[in-house]
Amino acid sequence: MNEPSKVGPLPTPPEAFGRYVLYPPIAHGGMATVHTARLIGAEGFSRLVAAKRLHPQFTDEPDFVQMFHDEAQIASRIHHPNVVPVLDVVRAGGEVILVQEYVHGVPLNHLFRAALAMGVRVRVDVAVAVIAGVLAGLHAAHEARDDAGVPLNIVHRDVSPQNVIVSVDGVPRLLDFGIAKARTSAHVTREGFFKGKIAYMSPEQLRMETVTRTADVYATGVLAWELVVHRRVHAGQRDVEFLSTVVSGGLARLTAALEQSRSMIPDDEWEAIVRLEPIVARALSNDPVERYPTALAMMNAILEVCAPATAAEVAAWVQTVGTDFLERRQQVLASNEESWRSSTNIPVAPSADGSGVKASSSPRAPEPPISILSAAQADELVTGLLAAREERSRKLPWIVSGGLLLAVGVLLGIVLTRGEQSVKAAPIPTTTVAPPPAVSSTAPFASAEPPPAASAPEPPSAPQVTRPLPPPAPVVRWVAPPPRAHTPPATTSSSSASASASAPSKSDCNPPFYFEGTKKIFKPSCL
Repeated sequence: MNEPSKVGPLPTPPEAFGRYVLYPPIAHGGMATVHTARLIGAEGFSRLVAAKRLHPQFTDEPDFVQMFHDEAQIASRIHHPNVVPVLDVVRAGGEVILVQEYVHGVPLNHLFRAALAMGVRVRVDVAVAVIAGVLAGLHAAHEARDDAGVPLNIVHRDVSPQNVIVSVDGVPRLLDFGIAKARTSAHVTREGFFKGKIAYMSPEQLRMETVTRTADVYATGVLAWELVVHRRVHAGQRDVEFLSTVVSGGLARLTAALEQSRSMIPDDEWEAIVRLEPIVARALSNDPVERYPTALAMMNAILEVCAPATAAEVAAWVQTVGTDFLERRQQVLASNEESWRSSTNIPVAPSADGSGVKASSSPRAPEPPISILSAAQADELVTGLLAAREERSRKLPWIVSGGLLLAVGVLLGIVLTRGEQSVKAAPIPTTTVAPPPAVSSTAPFASAEPPPAASAPEPPSAPQVTRPLPPPAPVVRWVAPPPRAHTPPATTSSSSASASASAPSKSDCNPPFYFEGTKKIFKPSCL
């Protein structure tokens, strides 16, 4: 049930069912339509999903509704990367909808048909990869158990190219357990009816006998036969003739079916086909007992004789052969997304009581823009900060050392100046010079103009320039010590008189320094 809709993207707005928004259908089947849909959650969350919607004429039929429920129950028990999972079942407004994971890819029947139209054979290793993935998914279904650990005895009963989708990442996935049989199934097929596609039905299924997992092994053998031989298994035969061939076990072997095209097949491909022939023949055995007992056994037998293509190689094959299908599907997705965003009834979140999806009642206020650094900008910023911190770490010892050297130079200049003054004038009383203040990273520079003095040189007329430093960097600055009480040492009376006579006025020592360029010089007479 994977035939695409012949109708292009419809302009109809999306429909809301519970917390799901359904877009126009993308495929039609005899029992349901398939839609892309969007799961709407809180806080702006949304997710693209697939929705299988039961036809309206069947919603009041208990058998069909129960089939939907059985499919959901069965598929929800299978957890495997080669099986498309079922997420939810919704019944709203008289509709029954089965929600599945959306897989962006191409159904195998479309890939096969496109390859036939292009005249391009499916490589044997690609066919092996696809068949191995289908068998792995089937084995997971056959081995599924309920919560108590009891086997469910699931049989798919409809393994066909329509129910295998190969994603764009090169992974084949089994879907549509709509007519699957399980121990827990409530729906029972009516007597005299059989379900499935005739070309992929096992002989016992056609005879309406009890089917087991080996019926799925048979159907997978038909898939392998078609992919390798590059034609439909019943091509050129009427249904009655084909049914007779299947029941009698008269399907041709691989090499016999390819005899006329042998010259067009490379030798390495032909050798791989020869190795696959007995495996496919066993899977197509008329007697279920003679087939592989499990899908896993058949998969292992195939992989022992042929190496599968990688997922990247299968993905490249899907992109090449299925390019038209993917382009159309992408256009549909884009159109659906646009219709959802432009709708005046945009669903934003499920209602609090769970009754459905509410429409936005008022426009949201625009949020302020957020500036986000790119990865390169972030790396550059972090590198710069680390470099600056390293540079400060290297400079700090030199700054401290420079400050100490400056203090020593000032003291030495004071001593020399006093020596000269002791020759020319009376001795000046000895004073104690305050030690340089502690390192400060926040105190500003002192910026007082030096007072006019006859003996002091004129300061430069150029304005003082303060260079900005990095904010975190510690800076060593000299700050005049605060005035404090000072008791001069005891001296002779003549020295005291001379000192009193030569003591400068307070105005000359406020401040007790002057500048030469950027160099601060303490006034010797104020020390």
